[in-house]
Amino acid sequence: MKKLLLILGMLTICCWHGIAQSANHIKGTWQLIKIDETSKVTNRSIQKPTAFTLRLKSRNRMDGTVDSPEMPGWYWGRLKYKPDGTVKKVKAISDYPNYISDIQKKWDVDLYLSRLRAVKKLTLTDSLLVLHFEGNRFGVRKGALIYQKVK
Repeated sequence: MKKLLLILGMLTICCWHGIAQSANHIKGTWQLIKIDETSKVTNRSIQKPTAFTLRLKSRNRMDGTVDSPEMPGWYWGRLKYKPDGTVKKVKAISDYPNYISDIQKKWDVDLYLSRLRAVKKLTLTDSLLVLHFEGNRFGVRKGALIYQKVK
């Protein structure tokens, strides 16, 4: 019985470690490295330096259902800045193409990115992240602003 409990405990630890490792490439500080010229975004739409730290954690939807990264969607969010101009918080708002009422449901950017990780057609790799910014809003598009993970 003790051996069985020990094995179950070790399996649980291994599973949690695997989940944490798979999320590690999203965590960290990202910095703007270039603006894709094919994008509609211009320098004028970026009013403050854009560097932010991402944390990964699970979230529940406001209607009580649990969100899943296997459910792709389109999302917008707002940035909050520190006095020195760096981004202190990114609030993402759910906006499914077919369910506009979902805009009332709020998300953290970490959930937003864990969702994107499951959508292979978007650009999200271990070192590059493509986000689209307009003023204080961000969205995901191919070939917009390219961020490089710096730590």
